[in-house]
Amino acid sequence: MTPVASTSAAAASLPAEVWTWGAVAELILSGLAVVMGVLLLLSALTALMGRFFVALEARRAAQTAAPQKTAAASAPETDEALPQGLIAVLAAAAAEILNEDVRIVRVRRRPDIGSGWAVQGRMSIHSSHQLRQGGPH
Repeated sequence: MTPVASTSAAAASLPAEVWTWGAVAELILSGLAVVMGVLLLLSALTALMGRFFVALEARRAAQTAAPQKTAAASAPETDEALPQGLIAVLAAAAAEILNEDVRIVRVRRRPDIGSGWAVQGRMSIHSSHQLRQGGPH
């Protein structure tokens, strides 16, 4: 193996230290091992934090679900702007499709999909996806 010597001006004032290729490889591999170890530790820590927050959210959802079940049993929740006739039509359609009696517990309007610019942009993107007719060519 050929030794690797530093030839810079700053290194000239230091004692001559000779590096072999084996020592360089050992330094590189040990540095790589340290970096990978730290990354593994960070990955395990973030996975643990994720599980903690999922469990916390599940606990909160379970605590809030119990009061909502009793409220839902008393009366259906509806948006005040929805007419009762629409709710009746929805119940009839669901009963017809499922072939069993249904009870509507909650009806909500779809949230606003955004400004006119966003809708127009989505329409432009969707209309640019042209499907070929007649199979593959």
